Amino acid sequence: MLTMPDVVYTYGFNLGYGFGFGGPYLLPTYLADTAFTCTPVKFLNVLNKYGFSSGLNSQVKIDQIQNFGVDCKQALHCLLQHSGGYSEAAEVEYLLEDLQEAAAQYIALINP
Repeated sequence: MLTMPDVVYTYGFNLGYGFGFGGPYLLPTYLADTAFTCTPVKFLNVLNKYGFSSGLNSQVKIDQIQNFGVDCKQALHCLLQHSGGYSEAAEVEYLLEDLQEAAAQYIALINP
């Protein structure tokens, strides 16, 4: 059976097709880089920029909270870009979103 030309051609074509498309993903160039350049200092700088290092006050507006969320994600982008492959990075992203939502709810409660 393996000497039949149509069988050999079919198996050869399918194996070549599979290795042609799947083979590059086996090379180390597709591995994710785990050397994150983010530091806690970048996040703390964003906290200090908005004056949230000591907590929220009653003068904070919802727009400031939304801008704070965007700036946090930009400051930690080198970590958050790997949220699809690393559960820890996804957890940081979820916690940032939860922090932003909790702050917005707090502002809505104290400023009816």
